[in-house]
Amino acid sequence: MEDKNEDKSRLLSGAGQAPAPSYSQPAAPPPPYYQPGPGQQPPPPNVPPSQANTILVHQAQPVVYQRRVLVPPDYTYYAIIGTIFFFPLGLLALYMANKSKDSVAAGNIDSAWGEAITARVLSRISISFGIFVVTLIILAIVLPLSL
Repeated sequence: MEDKNEDKSRLLSGAGQAPAPSYSQPAAPPPPYYQPGPGQQPPPPNVPPSQANTILVHQAQPVVYQRRVLVPPDYTYYAIIGTIFFFPLGLLALYMANKSKDSVAAGNIDSAWGEAITARVLSRISISFGIFVVTLIILAIVLPLSL
C-alpha cells in the first residue's frame, strides 16, 4: 500500500519527469539567415548575420496577351462538290478556296476570310444551280413518259 502512495506522490510532485523548460536557457540556434537563390552569390563570410539584412524584391512579370486568330474554315470539299454539280462556278469556287488557304499560310487572315466566304457562296450557288438543272432534266425525262 505504501508503494502505491509513493507512486501517487511521485506523480503529483513530477518526479521522474523531464524538468520544465526554463525561459532563461538559450533557445536552439536560428536557421541560416540567408539562402542564396539560383544565380545569386552568398554574402561575404566576414559579415555577421545581424548586419547582413537581406531584402528580397519580387517584380511582377509583364502579362502578355495573345490575340487569338480565328482562321476561316476550309471550303475545298464544298467547292469540289460544287464543281461536280455545275462546272464553271465550281471551278471558280475551287480557285477561291485554294486562294483562301494560301492567304492563311501567308498570314493574311482578313483577305483569307473574304476569299473563304466567296468560295462558300460560289459553291452554294453552283450546287443549287446543279440541283435545279438535274431536277429539270429528270422532270423532262419523266413527264413525257407519263403522258
